[in-house]
This record gives sequence, structure tokens and C-alpha cells, in this order.
Amino acid sequence: MNVEDPKKSHIIVFCHEDKRHTFHDDSFIRFRELQGIVELNDSEALKISVIDGYSFKVWVDPNSLSDYTGGGIVEDVKIAVPYKHGSLEEAITFPLKHAKDGQFYVFDFAAFERPG
Repeated sequence: MNVEDPKKSHIIVFCHEDKRHTFHDDSFIRFRELQGIVELNDSEALKISVIDGYSFKVWVDPNSLSDYTGGGIVEDVKIAVPYKHGSLEEAITFPLKHAKDGQFYVFDFAAFERPG
């Protein structure tokens, strides 16, 4: 997988003018049916950084790619993210061990439209 590297170049992808993308920073994508940049078609998952609702950066070396001529489809790729957590015994014994501010959070699910 490619990761954002300030030493590595990037390309900027623009969506169709009336279509917004739904990606966020640290999303992974895959290209299909690109015309011109065939090196990216069905490649491994590529990490992106969002610029705005219509464009994003893809961290690849543009010098190794052929010229873009048109078209293409971008699809979101779900990547499993490892999550480490403690045992149940530890959570019962020390419930606030991993809380950022050392407090329990109380959520009022009955009044979403009336925030505190």
C-alpha cells in the first residue's frame, strides 16, 4: 500500500463538475477503466488525501505514468485497520484507563436535536 510521503510526488484527481466524491483523508481507492494512465487500472489500493469535495491527491509518482486521455471510475476500497484493546478483566478493573480525560461519557440519545 502506498502511504503519504512528503518526498513522494502525487497527482491530483478532479471529479466531474457536478459530482462530489465521498472520500475522506486516509481513504483507499482503486481505479478502473482509465484511458491513458493504464498503469493505475486495477492497481493495488492507493491512499489519498482530500483537497475538497471535488478533488483529492493520490500519492503516486507521476513520472512513471503515461498521459491521461479521459474517463475512468474510482472505487472506495475498505482496508482492515488493526485495533488493539485490553482484556475484559482489565476493562472491569480499570474502566477509565484509556479514557482521554479520565471521565465516563454519558450520551443522551433521546435529544439529538437539542445539544447541551
